[in-house]
Amino acid sequence: MKKSVVLTLLVLTHLLSCSTDEPTDTSELQVELSQIRNQIKVLEKITNQNQVSKNQEQLKTFERLVNQGHAAEVEKLRQEITDLKKQLQQQNNNTYSDRSYSPKHEFKVSQYRGSHQIWFEAEKYTARTPDTDEHWAVEKMNKAYGKTVLGPTGQFGGMLRYEFDIRAIGPKAKGGEWYMWARLVNPGNQSDFMLVEGHPGDKIPKKAPADRGGFDNNQRVFEFNVGGAPDIFGWGPASHKEGHTKILRNGKNVTAFFRRQAGTDNKMDVIMWTDDDEYQPTDKDYEKAKPKGLSVDKVDKLSTFWGIIKSTH
Repeated sequence: MKKSVVLTLLVLTHLLSCSTDEPTDTSELQVELSQIRNQIKVLEKITNQNQVSKNQEQLKTFERLVNQGHAAEVEKLRQEITDLKKQLQQQNNNTYSDRSYSPKHEFKVSQYRGSHQIWFEAEKYTARTPDTDEHWAVEKMNKAYGKTVLGPTGQFGGMLRYEFDIRAIGPKAKGGEWYMWARLVNPGNQSDFMLVEGHPGDKIPKKAPADRGGFDNNQRVFEFNVGGAPDIFGWGPASHKEGHTKILRNGKNVTAFFRRQAGTDNKMDVIMWTDDDEYQPTDKDYEKAKPKGLSVDKVDKLSTFWGIIKSTH
């Protein structure tokens, strides 16, 4: 009896294994769908939400068919999945058609008084070395734009680096003498050093000095009183003195900040450059300026996106 049952089971197993409707191995397609899922997550944050919703519906349909699919259905899906990859790549190209002019942080541009301005929030630096709160800390402050400021910790050393391209403002924005303003809380006259790559006498070191370094007053910025503690902001300086006047290059520019004083009261909110020595920025001007550029986080995700696209073709 036992032998008969075992034999019956063996026969049934063999018949099932010989079925002509055996599901096809879809493991490769599952990997590709996982990659597409990651691509859509990137686009979800940076492009048209209606289009992303359509992509998500397509993905759900593909996932259901792949899970149920057999040979003929899977072969049809391969081409459709390839088409979706191309569609996602085109969406990405359209979203970032002007990325060659973008620094690695969000910024704004304007042309008040027929001149040129470029604005960026201090905490949206291109690089901070070391990238910790040891020397400059990102602090919450409700009256600041973005609800955060960049504040010194009292520790010497460290470097803030900002990269920007003045061509993003418009074709008439050219290198030459430009003026840096900042929106600050700085009632105690706490200053830093700022160097601009290419400006006469400015040489940005590869590594931040452990102390105040060999910089001089031609590189000193924020040597003025403005605003009031704890959260009253003001713009300065109207005098353009010392390091606030620099020669910028056509196209891309690099600036670097270094600690000069050990105080902790200087809270940086917005940095603005203009080629008009008579223009004075206001909060309303900043609010009306045109947003451009990418945050560091989005650029990193964009790099991941392109890596995925390339690896799946």
